[in-house]
Amino acid sequence: MCRDCGGQFRLDDHVRLIHRSIEDVERISYLAPFISRSAMPKALASPCAGWHYAPRRPVTSGHRKREGISMHGIEFFGMPGEDEARPFSRATKAGGLVFVSGHSGGIRGTATEEARAALGIIKSLLEEAGSSMDHVVQVTLLITNSAEYDEINREYKLHFPNGLPARHTARFGVPTTAKCGFACIALAADSQ
Repeated sequence: MCRDCGGQFRLDDHVRLIHRSIEDVERISYLAPFISRSAMPKALASPCAGWHYAPRRPVTSGHRKREGISMHGIEFFGMPGEDEARPFSRATKAGGLVFVSGHSGGIRGTATEEARAALGIIKSLLEEAGSSMDHVVQVTLLITNSAEYDEINREYKLHFPNGLPARHTARFGVPTTAKCGFACIALAADSQ
């Protein structure tokens, strides 16, 4: 409820709208996730002008946690060790979804062999998080050489016999010797 006018508002992650005209919303709402409250014009940032901002959620620290530990409803899998430079978990689970970071196969071979190894890692991480390849809803394919795209696709299809998830493909944005890598989002099996 608005502390100034008593109007009701519904919480979301970026901006709270209570009683602004649709023209005002269309005029600036696309900027809301990118602009801080202090940068918004006074008329739109005042509490009763229609916009309310929630406090940011606490950011979890980078301290090493036990595998599968839950913090703020997020479970972390494959956290980096103290001596690892990798600044991310191998997978996380939250809100009924499993998010698997990008993984290459960790081997040097043909594009088919590397795709098979990378998808094997993805499968293992999904199982560790309580999901499976059958629950994957979206995949990101990262490739180095677009000439190997068809070869990678042939292997990829073998890992999703019950239906192909949505997918997009991009080139690696960091230097690597890997021919391909995969990341995915899957339904957690316990959310079915």
